[in-house]
Amino acid sequence: MWMRLLTGTTRVVVRSLGYGLLGAMVVLLVVFVVLLEKRPDLDVWHLADLDEEFTVDSDVADFRQYLALEDRLFAQLDDLVYARVPTGARNTINRYSRGASLVSSKLLFQLTGHRP
Repeated sequence: MWMRLLTGTTRVVVRSLGYGLLGAMVVLLVVFVVLLEKRPDLDVWHLADLDEEFTVDSDVADFRQYLALEDRLFAQLDDLVYARVPTGARNTINRYSRGASLVSSKLLFQLTGHRP
């Protein structure tokens, strides 16, 4: 209805702008999909299923059991991730590569002595 109120030239311009915007959106969508498909596949540390992580459902009653659960988690991490990531000069900054300079290690600080 509102297109009938416009003059011939204005109608052509509005229609051209509409089709141009629609075409631009389609092109942007295609470019976005192509860029998403070119991303590299997930690495082993993304896909590792570590089931020894602490959750609400974990059967942990005290700190000693928590430490045992943590030891099992790091053993599982070692088997499922560290053992499968290559080592060498190319991986010196990969935190999941053995011998890398940025290796995240198990850091645990325990207080010893008398309670205040």
